[in-house]
Formats: sequence, structure tokens, C-alpha cells
Amino acid sequence: MRRETLDSIIDARCLLKHPFYQAWNMGTLTEANIGLYATQYGEFIDRIADGWQAVGDSATAEEEREHARLWTDFANGLGVSRPAQHRLPEIEELVSLSNTLFSTRPQALGALYAFEQQQPGTAESKLAGLRKHYNVSDKAQVYFDIHKADFEEPRWLAEQIDTLSDAEYVQAKQACEQMSSALWRGLDGVMAAI
Repeated sequence: MRRETLDSIIDARCLLKHPFYQAWNMGTLTEANIGLYATQYGEFIDRIADGWQAVGDSATAEEEREHARLWTDFANGLGVSRPAQHRLPEIEELVSLSNTLFSTRPQALGALYAFEQQQPGTAESKLAGLRKHYNVSDKAQVYFDIHKADFEEPRWLAEQIDTLSDAEYVQAKQACEQMSSALWRGLDGVMAAI
């Protein structure tokens, strides 16, 4: 029941429905546009390990640190470097919110779920778009290749959310709502900047 509630919150801001990801999938973005996204959104990708640390899973946190390095390979494959020289306001808001929500276990569970539940779908879509429309190296695609079938992390997060008290669940649900909106606004910011 809790998972279904969170999934409906996420679906209202499903990133696959965002015009930026749709343009990517159709091949109407330039590699420079995706490069801007890579540097900007990478600022959030760098924070994911902190969320996993907050939920008490240091092994996954270490894995996410490695995945952040793979994201840098993605950026480099588009000819851009990380970290971003200047964060867009929407990305600054996303990073700041992540830092706040990743400070307590219930909030971190909800916030991570908002991202990780969407990750297999967005990774598969972005990978397909890269392969069909853009000339990027195999090394630049590894991040998405790894995540396209990663259903274990959202499943585990949902199980942990089910063990929360009612009061903690309210915190997790609010964090899921906040993160879902912030992830969407992050894409709004990137789209407005291209």
C-alpha cells in the first residue's frame, strides 16, 4: 500500500514524461545540450551515496560513489568536464534539498525512492537515445547500461519504508514528493538553459 502511494506521487512527476527526456529520446537535442545536462545533473548524482549512507547501507553508498565516477565518464564522452563550473538555480535547489533530505533515515528512504524507482526506466530510455541518435563511446554509456535493469535498489527501499512507523512514513512520503518535484525542476532548469 505504501509503495503504491509513493509510486502515484512519482508518476505525477515521472521524468520519462519530461520534455527534456522526450527530446533526448527523439534525438532533437544536441550533444552539447546533453553535455550541459551531464555536468549539471551530475551534481545531484554525486550526492546519492550520501543518501545510501543515511539509510544505513554503506556497501551501496560505496557502489554509488563508483557510479558517480561512471557519470563523469558519461560527461567526458560528451566533451565536457565535471564538476559544473556554475550550477543552475534549479540544480542548486536539487542539491540543497538532497543535503537536507539525506540527513535522516526516513527522509532519505523517501527521497532515494523517488529517484531510484525511476532509474531503470530513465536509464533504458537515455541509453536507447544515445545509441540511436548520438555518437558517444561505449565508456560514456556504462552508467546507463548498469542502471537499466537495477530493480533491486527500489525494491529494497520500498521494503525499508514498509518498516517505518506511521510518523516516519509521513516524513518519507513528504521527502518523496519533494524529491520528485525537485528532480523535475532540475530538468526544467537544464531545458531553459539550452
